[in-house]
Formats: sequence, C-alpha cells, structure tokens
Amino acid sequence: MLNADLNFEEFPETDKEMWRDQVMRELGTKPFDNLIDESLGLHIEPYYTQATQQLTDVPGWPENFIIGQHIGSDQPNNMAMYALKFGAEALSLPSPENEQDMEELMRGIFAEYIHVFLRKPSYGSISAWSRLVEKSGWDKLKIRGGYDLDYVEDSSVIDLVNLDLAHFGSWTCLLIDAGHCASRGGHIFHQLTTALSAGHEALLEFMNKGMTVDDASAKIRFRFHADGHYFRTIAMLRAFRRLWMEVVSAYQPAFDCSKSSFIELQSSEWLMTAADLHNNLIRNTIQSMAGILGGANIITGVPYNHSVAGSNESSYRYASNTLHLLREESYFQSAKDPCAGAWYIEEYTRQVIEKAWINFVETERSGGWKQLSTSIIQQAKEYGEEMRNKLNSGETIMVGVNKYLVSNFNVGTNDRLTSLIEKEKAHV
Repeated sequence: MLNADLNFEEFPETDKEMWRDQVMRELGTKPFDNLIDESLGLHIEPYYTQATQQLTDVPGWPENFIIGQHIGSDQPNNMAMYALKFGAEALSLPSPENEQDMEELMRGIFAEYIHVFLRKPSYGSISAWSRLVEKSGWDKLKIRGGYDLDYVEDSSVIDLVNLDLAHFGSWTCLLIDAGHCASRGGHIFHQLTTALSAGHEALLEFMNKGMTVDDASAKIRFRFHADGHYFRTIAMLRAFRRLWMEVVSAYQPAFDCSKSSFIELQSSEWLMTAADLHNNLIRNTIQSMAGILGGANIITGVPYNHSVAGSNESSYRYASNTLHLLREESYFQSAKDPCAGAWYIEEYTRQVIEKAWINFVETERSGGWKQLSTSIIQQAKEYGEEMRNKLNSGETIMVGVNKYLVSNFNVGTNDRLTSLIEKEKAHV
C-alpha cells in the first residue's frame, strides 16, 4: 500500500492547548514548568508543532557515517588490523617519526580503502607519510583522512601544514578539537564557542598564507565530544553545521561545498564510570545514536574499559559493533537529516544556534580564540566541578556512579582499577 492510499482522517490533529490540557490532568498537582528545560540559558518546552516552528537548513549532511577507531601506541599495527577486521572504517593512529616505522605501522593496511588520521605528527612524520604514499603507489586522489594537528591545543601547529598536500583526495591538515572543553566537564556551548572561534582563526591564517577560502575550509576538520544529554548532542551538531556555513559564507567561497564542515563525534570519556563498566556500553550506544542523528561524518566510540585497563581486542569489537548494529540492523543511515521536522529538536537546534552565535560574536569582539582560549577552558573546568558537586549531592543522577551501584563489585588485584574507583567514590 502506498502512503497516498492511507487514510489519516481517523487521527485528527492535536493542537498545543489540547495536548497541554491532557498533560496537566496527568501531572495532577505537579507544576507544568517541571517539564521545561531551562538549563544552559535555554527555554525548551516539551511540545512544539509545525505551526510554531520552521525547518533548519543543515548543510553538508553526510550520505553515511564512518565508523572510527582510536588506536593506541602499544602494538598499533596489530590493533589496527584487528579493528579493521571488525569493521572500523577510519583509524586514528600514532605518528612514527621515520619512514621505517611508518611502513611498519601501515603494514597490511591499504590507505586507499579507509580513512587514516595521524595524531600529532611532526615534520618527520609528515615526510615519512608522504614518502610511504609515493612508495606504495597509492592513488593520491583516493587518500582520505588527515593530520591531527590540534590547533586548539597549540595554534602554532598550523605552521606544520604542508600546502603541497592539496593534491590528496580528501585530506584535512588541521584539527579543531572542541572536545578539550568536554573532557574537562564543559557543556555544548563551550565546545561550540571553541569550534567556531578557533576554526575562524585557523581559516583566516590559512587565507593569509595564500589559500583561497575554499581550499582553507577543506583543510579543517572538527571534533566534538558527546554531551550527557541526548537531544543536546543532536542540537549541538546540527547547529554547528549551520553556524560554520555562516562563517565561511562571509568570505564568499566559490563552491557551496566549502560551506560544509567535516565533523567527528567521539563518545564522552568524562561520563564514563570505572565502577560499573557495562554502563559505558549503553552510554556509547546512546551517544552514538545522537551523533548519527546530529549528522557527524565520523563516529568514534571510546572503548568501554578505556579508563580502567586500556583498550583491548574485545572492547574495540564492542565499540565498532555498536555502530554496525545502529547502521545494519537499526537503519540509522537510511535518512538524510531524520530530525528535520521533529519540532522539539528543531526548536532545540534554533535556540542553540542563537545562543552559540551570540557567544561567538562576543568572543570575536573580545579578541578571538587566542585571546580568550584560557578563559574558555577555565569556564569548562568550573562547569565540570559544578557538575561533580551535583553528583556529590545527588541533585544529578549518574547511573553506576551515584545511583544503582554494583554493591558486590570485586576489583581484585587491579591496582589501577582500585585507584580509579576510589577516586570516583571520592567525588560522590
């Protein structure tokens, strides 16, 4: 049966007042305002309709999300091969200093078929990678990935960017890692301000080096960390795509694709618990769902036991299979911007766009990212401490940390695990 043959007349539209009356009856003596989210200076009501909202233009929506995997420095080739075996499509790898070590790192890995990201490369690493590409005979137009030259951590890394690499197919040279704020406990507006302000400064620096705005935009990649709030993460990513379009559009790019952004979402390390590791699997799943619905190009799930024993083969497999389940069995990749027309999320996105833009403009007027980076990071730390205090008092619930704890959990002889759990309990 086609949709045109369906008769929806038996399902009359419900206006907002009818819905509110029904909710008030069910709430009883509880006030309706309890359902309104006023965190972070927003005002999100629980119900919106098409009559009050408009669709948000979210440019550059990816055709499919890429499954990413962070590979540690211990036996990186073995772990990379294992990750690829279980379906990783993008690898974040350590950066060897010389050609021999680079060849060993990439032994058995064909860079034309995956995305390769090299973490914190030096001049030696960049040269070794370029020589390996030449020596291997890989088609440069098929090379995808980039250098994790972290502009947020150290803006001077922009000097390492080799402009001759423009002939690589899809290769980003500079990383704007807004996750530095999240790893300190910061919220989505700390991340958005960092991404927009640092990204804008990097864009200007590239252009001052002689790049066009189109080439400059293509060389920048953004990383966010998931927020503990499902809808907030979705709104953050959708809002950023719209806002970065506005930033790049101000410099009149020749191509519309230059207004798009390449976004990686990493699940949150800050929200992981050491005392009940399996909760982290659930959190990774929820955060990955938010990343897909928000339009991230790459989703990287932090292994559930990362904070305790470091990643191993099983935790790599769980991280990638979570994303495979969402893609292959839950069909999360099937729709472009599936949240379009979900009026609650549309309103959430609109308010995040509005507030984030005000923060960005204020930051620019006050001197930009380099001038205010220390202050923004400090604000993120202070917000993180505020959240810890709320966990301590029980005002905020975190499953496996301050509620529904595993009472018979045995840490055994794992000294690192014991230390982490005691540290975690000290905050609760």
